[in-house]
Amino acid sequence: MNRRSFSERDYDAVYAFLLKMNRENKTYINWNWARFEWMYWHRDFEKSLENSIGLWMENDEVAGVAIYDQYFGEGYVGALPAYRSLIPEILQYAYEQLKDDNGLGIAINDADEGMQSAAKEQGFTLSEQTENIMRIPIDHQFCVHLPKGLSIREIDREKDGEKYDEVLWKGFDHGNDREEFLRENTLKIPERKHYRQELCLAVADAQDNFIAHAQGWLADNTDYLYVEPVCVIPQARGSGIGNCVVKELLNRAAQLGAKQAYVISDNPFYEKIGFVNDQHYTFWWKE
Repeated sequence: MNRRSFSERDYDAVYAFLLKMNRENKTYINWNWARFEWMYWHRDFEKSLENSIGLWMENDEVAGVAIYDQYFGEGYVGALPAYRSLIPEILQYAYEQLKDDNGLGIAINDADEGMQSAAKEQGFTLSEQTENIMRIPIDHQFCVHLPKGLSIREIDREKDGEKYDEVLWKGFDHGNDREEFLRENTLKIPERKHYRQELCLAVADAQDNFIAHAQGWLADNTDYLYVEPVCVIPQARGSGIGNCVVKELLNRAAQLGAKQAYVISDNPFYEKIGFVNDQHYTFWWKE
């Protein structure tokens, strides 16, 4: 066993580690391969600090990790079941290397008493900050009934960049000045390694303007879809189109082999689709 710093060449090894972590046990499905991929190529990810990510290696395979979540101050620690004894060491490393001026917060599953005990021994304390995972089985075809004049289509990475920027700007309420938003946010349809265009969808109006967006992440050797992001522009909210585009995403994922889908949320919007609370996490902090 040896520890080393992460570099981009280790991306596939961390990807494989996260697949293993969530293949049989979904206790830490909040940190899955897709969340890491979304984060790693996100415009806000501090890539200049990536060598602070710690990897515990056994025969060139990752056995444990300490990863910051876009910025220092919050992170993820994990180890494969056979290497759970590494957790205290990984927690100590994470605090020393990944904290910010306020310390470090780690989201720990409420059912993981072993991780909670290890965090407590390392000086972490329970906070009121939480994170929730919702799940839905994909065992039937979801009915999709869009209002007249609207359609759902794939977002073309080569042709739809401006419309993609527009729906994210409006859909996530980034103010009134689009040009200022674009100056501060260099957005492109993600150039991520496992991006699948058939799972990157938009609701388009009669003029082909995007008024809603939903994207999902599915690996060939997994049975779950990870949903991220979903948005609807303000003028179109309450019309059911967000519901429709997510259901279409679930239907497409089922055709590709997904048996269930997960989303990090506790929003009643997902309950209306059929998602239920599945895993709950509370942040443990060390100042």
